[in-house]
Amino acid sequence: MYGLKPTDIEYLKHLRNAQITQICVGLYDIQFNFHPRDNVSVQEHCELLDGSGAIVDVWEENTRAGMFRRFPEILMTAVVAVINDTPNSFVLKFANEMSLRVIDNDEHYESFSVGNLYV
Repeated sequence: MYGLKPTDIEYLKHLRNAQITQICVGLYDIQFNFHPRDNVSVQEHCELLDGSGAIVDVWEENTRAGMFRRFPEILMTAVVAVINDTPNSFVLKFANEMSLRVIDNDEHYESFSVGNLYV
């Protein structure tokens, strides 16, 4: 599937009030594990934004470990909002004013998954 439908926000709402307890980095994905449940697995592209909306860190497929530095700032911080911000991305806003934007930028392959939602 390519892009997010407006109804796909239902697959993401349960992340509100959850906290990222672990960030796992591999050659082909980055995974954000949440408490009390679920996982966001990104295979293509995600961005970390500061409170002003500026991009402060990026992960893309084949990003070398250690190349990104600011993602740990969202560990153990509650998600305060879940927004389907474009037809190809969603944003998790955190209590510390940081945001994680997960982007579907590949129409041929899976870009990310959240629970039973594969985009």
